[in-house]
Amino acid sequence: MILPMMGFFLMLMFFGGIGSLATMVDNHVAKKAPIPFAMFFAGVGAYVIFFFGGFLSSYVSPALGDPVALFGAPVVGGIGGAILGYHLSIKRRQRYPEEET
Repeated sequence: MILPMMGFFLMLMFFGGIGSLATMVDNHVAKKAPIPFAMFFAGVGAYVIFFFGGFLSSYVSPALGDPVALFGAPVVGGIGGAILGYHLSIKRRQRYPEEET
């Protein structure tokens, strides 16, 4: 069950990273930045918490680290990373105001 879940977050990182690069290159697309930034940082946050749980499991206790890796990665890492990415994209959108043509 963990491999499909990790594949999902890898897909979020991959496609969110491509979209984030596109919004960073083109300033006119900055208004669409919240979605790819949130996707990318949700994947990164999930992987950070997953690896933190793995290290916690090997160094402290498997009874403590395994639930952190299994339940904390999608919940805390995914949601926290998505909120962080959304916040960063709002800052990016405010830096490049929409041009009126």
